[in-house]
Amino acid sequence: MNRQVSRVISLQIFFVSLLAVILWWQAGKVVALSSLAGGAIGVISSLVYAVVANGDRHRAPQVIIKAHFAAEMLKFTAVVIMFALAVIFLRNELSAPALFGGYLATTLGYWAALMFKN
Repeated sequence: MNRQVSRVISLQIFFVSLLAVILWWQAGKVVALSSLAGGAIGVISSLVYAVVANGDRHRAPQVIIKAHFAAEMLKFTAVVIMFALAVIFLRNELSAPALFGGYLATTLGYWAALMFKN
């Protein structure tokens, strides 16, 4: 895993963990665990994208673009499947706003990582 991907994943985990601690303190265990589930969806889908998109850097531009499109489609599919699994398996102990909040926290980690140059 290259340095930029590690930075994105680290910041995503940081923001989700911070959100989960705050939610545990303010709203309780179910809400905090729901946010962690949403964060896991965001982190895992980012890892899927990174593995598929980041291959050999010395490829033709067309091949690189195709890899990024494939990675984005696979990431989107993984997100849909994992949200469905979360709703199915956690339905009795799930806070939907916290689930989506955890996922959005990983998005914040992605954008925060873009602000660092090196």
